[in-house]
Amino acid sequence: MFKKLGAGIRKKHTASTSSGSNPSSSNHKSSNNHHKIPSQDPPILDEGVRKIGSFGLSKNTAAKPNDELLEGFGNPQRSEQSLRRIAAATDVSDTPQPSSMSGKPFEQLYKLGEVLGSGAFSTVRAGKHINHPAKTFAVKCVNRSKLTEEDAAALLDEVSILKELRHRHIIRLYDFFEDGKTYYLVMEQMNGGELFDRIVAKAYYNEKEARDTCKILLEAVEYCHANNVAHRDLKPENLLLVHQDKDSEVKIADFGFAKRCHKPQSLTTQCGTPGYVAPEILEGTPYDTKADMWSVGVILYILLGGRCLQLHVHSWLRTKQWHCYRL
Repeated sequence: MFKKLGAGIRKKHTASTSSGSNPSSSNHKSSNNHHKIPSQDPPILDEGVRKIGSFGLSKNTAAKPNDELLEGFGNPQRSEQSLRRIAAATDVSDTPQPSSMSGKPFEQLYKLGEVLGSGAFSTVRAGKHINHPAKTFAVKCVNRSKLTEEDAAALLDEVSILKELRHRHIIRLYDFFEDGKTYYLVMEQMNGGELFDRIVAKAYYNEKEARDTCKILLEAVEYCHANNVAHRDLKPENLLLVHQDKDSEVKIADFGFAKRCHKPQSLTTQCGTPGYVAPEILEGTPYDTKADMWSVGVILYILLGGRCLQLHVHSWLRTKQWHCYRL
């Protein structure tokens, strides 16, 4: 948990997505105080960040050009068209059928059960497909009336990325529905909770456990980068454990800050979580998928030491007259 020693940044709004404390699509605990690195000058800092379930978006996104805007980030129509194209091309061999491609509404295909968690704009509930009653999914229900156009575009961008990724160590998005009031994300349900909570419970990982966990993380990150996707928010809270009784089998979740990166040093948006974000992002210099590797190194340090680096957040913050973040 980060202790902030300067001007205020609004907390992410999150929700737990399991009957215990195990999220299924992102870090959903409202008690976690994690932030997007502001991309604006200090006077705008207090206007805050809005985080909905597994996607995040600064309220000030439109204030100045950045890599998202340059690629049509704020254009819901473009994002929706992209989503339709990707959905049509997606391998649906493991997607419960009938799926959203059948044109049937969500309510006809899924039955919702207990609430697993809730946030400011979304609720996560257990769900079962009518033709697969033995399997439980985590269904994130997002209230569309509470989203701005930019928020909706960000969500659709995240969905389009997740629909393209198929890796055993990346959280699975099985299907996506929308109606006039709600977006429905049918996600893989995880049963082990966050890696962050497991580290707290264990105090630290031994070298073998840390090695096994880091190997899995590196394989998943390598897959993302091979598919030209930068995650941009890797941290223990976004690594979900598959089982309660296994400490090293994790999957990457929360692709809210993920961005396609087709050229070196083509990203410019300052985003992520203090303590895990790479120096080049803090300094405002162009970056690419390699920035994720800094976060991997911090995670490995935490696994072995049971604590985070006492971080002084670079001269970029000091020149902006912001205070440092530390544990």
